[in-house]
Amino acid sequence: LGSVVVGSPVISSSATAITLDLTQAGGYMRLTASTAVTVTIPPQSSVAWANNTEIHIEQSGVGAVTVAPGTGVTLNHLSTGTSTIAGRYGVVTIKRVASDVWTLFGALVAA
Repeated sequence: LGSVVVGSPVISSSATAITLDLTQAGGYMRLTASTAVTVTIPPQSSVAWANNTEIHIEQSGVGAVTVAPGTGVTLNHLSTGTSTIAGRYGVVTIKRVASDVWTLFGALVAA
């Protein structure tokens, strides 16, 4: 039998400023920085996001990870939460629900 790949590819990064692109679409980002990280979702005019795109993001390092909308992008999340991952090994998902509209859910810091 051949090997079977199941799940999202893991993409590791120690960068502290990340602007998402199509290489992360459908992936699992493992962020290992020791200082604060900002992950920016660029608008549809910059990246041809497919309908229903999802990206999973793990804070693997000690640097706090915040997901930020780019210009013209709406980022929805629970009103009692922020867009920052709750802590080391916390995981969130962003899902494109419409053009330039994303929903963020998962292990988020409470507001």
